[in-house]
Order: sequence, then structure tokens, then C-alpha cells
Amino acid sequence: IAKIVETLRHNHLSIGEPEIHLTASAGISSPESTSLIAGAEQALQIARERNEGYAIDEDARENAERQKQNILWSNKLSTALESGRIRPFFQPIIHNTSGKREKYEALVRLIDEDGSIITPFFFLETAKRTRQYAMLTRTMIEQSLDMLGDRSISISLNLTVEDIRNYETVRFFKDKLNERNVADRIVVELIESEGIENYEEVSRFIAEIKELGCRVAIDDFGTGYSNFTHLMHLNADYLKIDGSIIKRINDDRSSELVIRMLVDFAHRLGMQTIAEYVDSQALLDKVTALGVDYSQGFFLGKPEPELPDA
Repeated sequence: IAKIVETLRHNHLSIGEPEIHLTASAGISSPESTSLIAGAEQALQIARERNEGYAIDEDARENAERQKQNILWSNKLSTALESGRIRPFFQPIIHNTSGKREKYEALVRLIDEDGSIITPFFFLETAKRTRQYAMLTRTMIEQSLDMLGDRSISISLNLTVEDIRNYETVRFFKDKLNERNVADRIVVELIESEGIENYEEVSRFIAEIKELGCRVAIDDFGTGYSNFTHLMHLNADYLKIDGSIIKRINDDRSSELVIRMLVDFAHRLGMQTIAEYVDSQALLDKVTALGVDYSQGFFLGKPEPELPDA
């Protein structure tokens, strides 16, 4: 079948004028298929979507399983949002010099009906595909601010470019900050891996929330779309260095040099730095020696459902 498809692609037909160029896609049923024609039709659809010469219905079954999982998690998420089972868990961010827990990052968790705690790895992409993402963000904002109360600590909230472009979400966020008068204890973490490309749009949002009293962090710097232009254009207060770089600095000279450069560059721009995924005393000692201001990781504290009283 692959040979037939390729032959059709390379051999044109001359039936008068003009010359006809053909392409073909094929769907193939596997021997295990319970319905040969239906399996081939599903596979053909997959081949067309991928713009490939052929596909086997095993691919279609995998796609059907993914769709089934999307529906499962969409339903779980919808029910959890309605019943108040989307909760922030708070992970401490430690000051490397004083050792104090001055800041906490709010991380979304879904509490399943059986009480198990589910990380966003399982439901975040489904939330985006099923248009539940905005409600997820607003729920996290409201619950995190409720939990903060009058505590003399700050919490970080993760926002993406998608959140910033959502007028209702931005208005909701500003209204809640004003209602609770907590802006000076809120750090907005912009998810760097999402690709901050429209500087005017993002810079305007940053200016507006900083005017209210918030501070801003660039998250996951060092991966994906990482660009030093971000640091110069976005007027951030903190730079969070991605854990994929941090965890290698004791064994990889290049990673250590990258950290030194990032710390120096950030400090020159008036930003403080935060190391992610610090998972040992040796790693904590190293990032401290390199001048990193704060650290975060399971070694220093796991995400918990409550903030400290102090």
C-alpha cells in the first residue's frame, strides 16, 4: 500500500490538458480489528488528518482512547469545579540567606470523589481544550486569595498569556485584588514556556497589576521560548530559573555557567532569582553560593492544602 501511494504521488496522468497530479491516503485494518471496514475508515481519517500516506486502525484506536480520556477528565473537572473540589496547594519558597519561608506558590489540585489528590498533569490540557480553563483560573484566584487572608506572607499565582488575553479573567482578578486589598502580597507568575510574544499586550497587563501593588515573576526561564528580551521588556521582579538547569549544576559545568550568567543579568536588571526543583542540601548550598536569592523544591517543602497561620 505504501508503494501504491508513493507511485501515485510521483506519476502524473496526462488526459488532455492540464496534467493531473494525484495524491492518495489509505486506511488499513489490522487483523485484530472486530470490524474491518469500520477500522479501515477510522484509519483513513487519521491518515488524512496527519497528511500521511497511510495509517493502521491501531492508530485510530489510540486516538479513540485519547478522546475517551479527554471526556473522562472533562467530566471529572466539570464536577470538581461545581462541587468545590478544585483547590490550591501551597509550596514554600525559601529565602536562601535567612532560611525564612516568605513566599508560597499556589498550585492547582483536583480532589477526586474518593479523596485522592490529582495534579494538573492529568487535567490541564483537557481544561484548555474544553473551554473550562478560564473557570479553573478564576477558581484558583478566588480560593488562593481567600486562603491568604491577612497573613503577612506573599503567594504566587500562575497566569498564562491565554489568561491575560481573557478580558473577563483579568477583570475578575483585579476586582478580587481590590475587594480583599491584598495586591501587595501577590506575585503573578507568567508561564514563560507559553511563549510571551506580544510584548505590548503583556507589558500593559504587567503595568496595570504593578500599579495595583502586585509583583511579577517570569516562570520556567531557561526552556522553551526563553529569550533575554523578556527580561528587558517585561519589567519583572523575579526570575524563576527552570529546574531542568538547576538540577544539573553540581555535575555540569555548562549549567553552572548558565546560572551564574542568569543571576548576574537578573540582578543588573533589579530582579531577584528563584531556583526551582531544589531537591537536596547539596543543591541548595550550590545555588546559594551562586547568588540565587530564593529556592523552591520538595526538599524544602511539599505543596500543602493550608498556609501557615503566622
